Amino acid sequence: MDRNLLISLGELSAYFQHLNTAFEDCGEGWALIRMDVRPHHINMNGVVHGAAVAVARCTIMISGVVNP
Repeated sequence: MDRNLLISLGELSAYFQHLNTAFEDCGEGWALIRMDVRPHHINMNGVVHGAAVAVARCTIMISGVVNP
């Protein structure tokens, strides 16, 4: 997938906006995202919730598959 298109799709995504996540870069078989941790990402133990980490990981994996 084209780098600029991937970044634009991320910017338009309400899902990415809620998660404070953005595509930073991508290349052949890889992608890089940034997640700015906000209070709604934090669990009762004061650390980033595992689901937030899983979403970031899933997003990167999908981007890498789409951009082989």
